[in-house]
Amino acid sequence: MSYASFLQQKTGEIESYPDNLDLMHDEDNLFQEIIDKVEDDFEHHIAFSPMPSREAYQVMVDFKEIVNDERMLGKIELALEWKKPFSNFKNLIETSAYRQAWFDFKRAEK
Repeated sequence: MSYASFLQQKTGEIESYPDNLDLMHDEDNLFQEIIDKVEDDFEHHIAFSPMPSREAYQVMVDFKEIVNDERMLGKIELALEWKKPFSNFKNLIETSAYRQAWFDFKRAEK
């Protein structure tokens, strides 16, 4: 499933909703509030396409090259091998000394 994603320029807030709501049988219009929010202030929103998950995973793998702590490197490798590698990696990095290095690396890879 693909998503329509928008960055609100003033606040930096990101809004997303499925591109094809018909496939979801969205009878309750679960995403209508988000759609209305974007449409009502469309001139201050920038549409973008998120990085495909395969590419995003590869960026996490490539990040290992700049990690110089063997213990942290082992933790990253395990996080990427287990189920839900994106969540595992995020949780690990968020509480580590490599947090800012990850943000800088990811920004440079986009």
